[in-house]
Amino acid sequence: DGEVLEKARRVEKIYAGDLYVPSADCTGLVALKREEFKMLYADAMVSGADAALRLKRVRTAARLAANALSVDDMREDAVIALVSALRASGRDAEADRRYKRYARRLSLTMGRLPSWRLRQVMRGADALEEASE
Repeated sequence: DGEVLEKARRVEKIYAGDLYVPSADCTGLVALKREEFKMLYADAMVSGADAALRLKRVRTAARLAANALSVDDMREDAVIALVSALRASGRDAEADRRYKRYARRLSLTMGRLPSWRLRQVMRGADALEEASE
C-alpha cells in the first residue's frame, strides 16, 4: 500500500491536466491520447486513494479520490473512495452531499441507482459488518 500511495502521489505531481487540443485533429490521435491519459490518471488516483484509506491516511485519500473525480465525475469507484475517506475523517455532511449529487447525476444520465457497495458505504461500517455476517 505504501508503494502504491507513493506512485499515485508521483502521478499527481506529473499530470498537469488535459493535453492541448489543436484546431484540427484529423486523425483523432490527440483526442484518443487525451482520454487515455485522463483514464490512467483517474485509475492511479483511485488506487492511491484506496491504499491511503487502508493506511488510515484519510485526508490524502479524500484528495486523491477528488482528483479522480475531477477528470471523470461519474467514476463510482472514486465516489466510493471519496465518501469512505470523508466519513472516516468525520465529514459525514460533506460525504452525504457528495453521495446525493452523484446519485442524482447517475439517475438523470443513466437512469439507475448507485451500486450496492456505494449505498453500503453511505450507511456506514455497521451496515457492512451486518451484511458480512
